[in-house]
Amino acid sequence: MPYNVNPVGEEGLLFFGKMSASISHELSNVMAIINENAGLIEDLTLMSARGVPLDPDRLQALASNVKRQIHRSNEIIKRMNQFTHTVDNPSGPIDLNELLRQACGLAERLAAMGGVTLEVVAQPEPVIIETSPFQLLNVIWLTVDFFIQQKDAKGVIRLQASIADQGASIKIVPETALPHMTPNSILPPEGRKMLFESIGAELTMDDDTKSIFLRLPLALSV
Repeated sequence: MPYNVNPVGEEGLLFFGKMSASISHELSNVMAIINENAGLIEDLTLMSARGVPLDPDRLQALASNVKRQIHRSNEIIKRMNQFTHTVDNPSGPIDLNELLRQACGLAERLAAMGGVTLEVVAQPEPVIIETSPFQLLNVIWLTVDFFIQQKDAKGVIRLQASIADQGASIKIVPETALPHMTPNSILPPEGRKMLFESIGAELTMDDDTKSIFLRLPLALSV
């Protein structure tokens, strides 16, 4: 199917909203921790004004915690900026290793809430394809989220990219096999099928391992 240059449809908006809400929750948590530490520092200074000796070790611990949270917030904002810029170019060369890291970073909080840890098994060399980064992130998220939503899916889900059969492949392996899962159970509704088709993505399954394979073309047809 020819590539649809508009990455924002119903599924795209849902995905953008889901990730934006998750990022804002992470930032809110960081700000809450910083605010709590600031309050403790204020309490210590008030106690000092009343003649209670300051504890340098405690002050150092509070300052270190604030620094950690500032570093964490910078990483979250960096991840948010990378995500928002994926809609800038409809198509371009990407390294699937890096995109998988980005996808797992975006989904990390939501996966943890479902009792799942996402892990990228990176290749030593770049796995380069030409595609829409935003739409591929959306496709990866929908596939991973299907695993997360299953009550039996706990533990680690591993993702690994490779070049195979004149195309690329992302292997998604849950630590806990889900015998009832099929590619067709991931794809509905219709808008989701159209999203997969728009970047030439196809889901297949290894019946023995119950691993899902996301097959991708090396380049989109325009």
